[in-house]
Amino acid sequence: MKMRLALVAGVALIGLTAEAAWADNNEAYTTQDGTGNSLDIRQFDSDQKVGTEVDPVNQLGDDNSVRINQREFGGAGHGNGSTVGLSGDGVDQIGNSNGLNIAQTNGGGHVVGESQQIGYRNSAGISQNGGSFSSLTQIDQIGDWNSARIVQGGGARNAVNLVYQEGTNNGGTLVNYDRDEGIFVKQSGNDNTVSEVTQIGNDNGKAFSQGTVIEQTGDFNLARSVTMGDENSVRLYQTGALNDVDLTQTGNLNAATMDQSGTSNAADILQSGDGNIYQGVQTGTGNYAYVSQ
Repeated sequence: MKMRLALVAGVALIGLTAEAAWADNNEAYTTQDGTGNSLDIRQFDSDQKVGTEVDPVNQLGDDNSVRINQREFGGAGHGNGSTVGLSGDGVDQIGNSNGLNIAQTNGGGHVVGESQQIGYRNSAGISQNGGSFSSLTQIDQIGDWNSARIVQGGGARNAVNLVYQEGTNNGGTLVNYDRDEGIFVKQSGNDNTVSEVTQIGNDNGKAFSQGTVIEQTGDFNLARSVTMGDENSVRLYQTGALNDVDLTQTGNLNAATMDQSGTSNAADILQSGDGNIYQGVQTGTGNYAYVSQ
């Protein structure tokens, strides 16, 4: 089943109910233009799709929201997972004070491809739980006072490829009343990867907020973070064995905190610029750290 919907203003609820609610291979595409719009997409069972490069979910304007709930009932495999934007942008929000929330639960092999928010005071939350081999390809936020939160849990070999923010004061206290991070990534399980988390701009994580926070629990996990600009902050936490942190900060007056507990963990920290601060703690045996300032 394919559904296409265009709204100028108002609320759109796409709930594939009755017979369609439990069917496979459903697809949803929609466009909303204006302010104060809300879109709620609910898909159940396997191989569901929302948005492609040709037919993305589009919202143009301010104070809009997108909520996507994809729930699989086929068990915790790594096959026909649900997707948002598997090819090209799945969700595009252009404007200010917009919200994006994607929840993919049960099963495995879920994919959030590419999504972008352009404007200020936007927020994005992505949750992939209940299986293995799920991935986030890319989420971009361009503007100021934005926040992104990604949680993957309940399986192994999940991956976050790229979380990208460009602007200033991301993670400020006016962005997200529940948390104060510009970018928050949390993974639980083994063999998980955060390939790159990037913040470009100044004052990200300043004034009692946190710019980038990455938490990983399990073994054989990898986390990479890059910040470019002044007065940015990064915090990384890993618990388990054979985990790896790769952190690069370029600019002045940046701060990094790393905490690794377990065995045979490694950390590579590079800070280039003036007045940077690094604070690291490794608890356990056989750990290694390299710091260059």
